[in-house]
Amino acid sequence: MKTVKRKVATLDIGLFYAHETTFYCKACGKIFSSDDLKAIVPDHCIFGYDVIVYIGKKLFLECTNESNIQNDLKKRNIDISLREISNLGRKFIIYLALVHKQKRKEIKTFMMNNGGYILHLDATCEGDSPHIMTALDEVTNIVMNTIKITSEKAETIIPFLKKLKADYGKPIGIVSDMGKGIMNAVNTVFSKIPYFVCHFHFLRDIGKDLLESDYAELRKLLRKYNIKVKLRAWVKRIEQSNKENTISCDASLLLLKQTKTQKSSEYAPDPLTLYYLLLFWILNYKSELRGFGFPFDLSYLVFFKRLKQAYVPLSKLWDENELKKSHKNIINTIAAILEDSDIRSVTDRIIEKEVVFNELRECMQIALPESKEGLNDTGTTQNISSIKQKVSSFRNSEKIHNLIKDKGSYQKMISQIDKYWNYLFTDPIVVSSNSGDMTVQPQRTNNILEQFFRDLKRKYRKRTGTSNLSKSLKAMLAETPLIKNLENREYIKLITGDHKSLEELFSDIDENHVRDLLSCKNELQMSKEMKEIARKVNFPIQVIKYIKRTKKGKSNWILRS
Repeated sequence: MKTVKRKVATLDIGLFYAHETTFYCKACGKIFSSDDLKAIVPDHCIFGYDVIVYIGKKLFLECTNESNIQNDLKKRNIDISLREISNLGRKFIIYLALVHKQKRKEIKTFMMNNGGYILHLDATCEGDSPHIMTALDEVTNIVMNTIKITSEKAETIIPFLKKLKADYGKPIGIVSDMGKGIMNAVNTVFSKIPYFVCHFHFLRDIGKDLLESDYAELRKLLRKYNIKVKLRAWVKRIEQSNKENTISCDASLLLLKQTKTQKSSEYAPDPLTLYYLLLFWILNYKSELRGFGFPFDLSYLVFFKRLKQAYVPLSKLWDENELKKSHKNIINTIAAILEDSDIRSVTDRIIEKEVVFNELRECMQIALPESKEGLNDTGTTQNISSIKQKVSSFRNSEKIHNLIKDKGSYQKMISQIDKYWNYLFTDPIVVSSNSGDMTVQPQRTNNILEQFFRDLKRKYRKRTGTSNLSKSLKAMLAETPLIKNLENREYIKLITGDHKSLEELFSDIDENHVRDLLSCKNELQMSKEMKEIARKVNFPIQVIKYIKRTKKGKSNWILRS
């Protein structure tokens, strides 16, 4: 029929020209193009499947930015623009999503052979970005499906869950946070399925209800004194006035050893060094926190306690050694904070509530005060029935009953425990698999998805170099979280099947379908002027005025009533 010269770029060869001869059948008119070339590069494209896979893995798995990828490809004799790298990255996601969709039956069979799937459901967002909702199986660690939704309302989640049910069947258990939208949607689509509320989210919500108002008051009262700014200013001044490094690391280490052994030493730190180290210790109060965030970590309470502990030695240093009078301002400010009746009252309330909250943490055996796992804490492996018994004893204790009578904040805590009781302590699930019957206890937290979202955001921050991901999440394809599956060897075996690689697998996908999906998913890009128009409240009035002016100027425009 014809011979066409095509420009093609692959990793093995770099840029080259392919001469493709096309044949046709005179009898039926069917056209035959080169199968070998189709296996290398998509139709009407320059860059081969291996380049698409290379860029996709570099962008989403290795967090390499577009400039570095461009330089790497230049070394392979492939010239490519930054915009095209971004476009091929999006195309990689589309290919992966289409393959994932084609292999749903194989994935479902794999899950059923493992006794079924335990659905972890959660969404992430940043700022005013859309919510990216993800469904993940705890047993196989496979991301099953993802979607972009405007909000976590039940009506937006229900269609997503119905699609999940149609593709993979019913789960053997479900784990989520306590969002009303998610819970209502789950109860609508998956009624009578064992449903577990994340213990960490449960504790966090109870802690917020219990401590938030008092904690906000403490924060407000401390900020009134501006003490942190004063401390930082004097630490900086001391550092600048000691350019010869008289306050050295060696001095700090010697003092630390001396306090540990409780033995006297020939080394005697000068007053200024001790003063500096005390201020430094106060300001580094966050080192005492466990990485859980509020309400587990009460940073302002820790800061207040450190001020209280440091006040006496700081006062003695001032009295005995007559440091500069300007430093007396700090002593006076700390004294005023410690004598403030409002601060003393609110800290007493917080400490009392913290004790009760920590007792509940001990009963539930998760996010314990001494834990070093931070947000990755999944709780101890204690039997769920023993945890249930401990929480029951806590809830029905005489101490809690007395607190409920006197203070309303504890009543809300107990009502939360009662409300979610059946979601917290569901019995283990007995399932049948190829290896026989087995008992499965779903994870007590939704941490598997929380970790996934943190990892996803960390990779985007590393690649883009920006901390605010609002724009990135807006531009991100909804199917992007499926990338996580490529770290799962079992998943790669499932989707590749008889194919040797992802490149070979992608070559079976219709490029026209990929192109159509990609064009549909490209969001409208607005110019600076268009964005300004969108912000104008009275824009229609301006248009009317413009049309009237144009009409007076004998234009062809017609002003219709």
